[in-house]
Amino acid sequence: MQIRFRSRDAALSAAVVNALIRAYRQQDSEAQIEATAQASGWLEGQLGDLKIRVDRDQQRLADFEQKHAILSTPTATANGQPGEIDHSSTVLEIDELGRQLVAATTDRILCEAEYRAASHGDPELVIASDPRLQGQSSGFQTALLEQIHSRRSDLEQEQAQLSAERGPNFPRWLRLAGSCRILTARSKRKI
Repeated sequence: MQIRFRSRDAALSAAVVNALIRAYRQQDSEAQIEATAQASGWLEGQLGDLKIRVDRDQQRLADFEQKHAILSTPTATANGQPGEIDHSSTVLEIDELGRQLVAATTDRILCEAEYRAASHGDPELVIASDPRLQGQSSGFQTALLEQIHSRRSDLEQEQAQLSAERGPNFPRWLRLAGSCRILTARSKRKI
């Protein structure tokens, strides 16, 4: 912004320009104060509305707690000011039920993994999928399952080779297929 005033008297020109600048600054300052006062008034109104809503919500919460027999006692902080509300047995029961739900979900996931491993007929995979089975199975059972699995793998490999060389109707291939089915059934029974 530019302010100009022409006069033959230099002192008068400077005084008029300076007076205009002071008047502009005063007007700008008053406008900012008025805008701040309006915003402050609006914010105070909003704060009052929020306080009324909080009081109403706290009353509704107290009514709900009383209706459903939920006891709560306020606790005090170190400086004596009111602190958090300590809910009694109902909240503790909800927390315990949440922990039980997490434990049940974990068990279900483990059992589902065991089922999927067992449905594929791989006993080692079943044992590896659940640490409880690893602790329960003796070394003898584990060794036996590994031996059955190893034997079945050898027979399947020989069966694949015979199938390629002689075809699936070759008598030795048919015996190997039967042996593989028997070993699979045995390994599933061991689980």
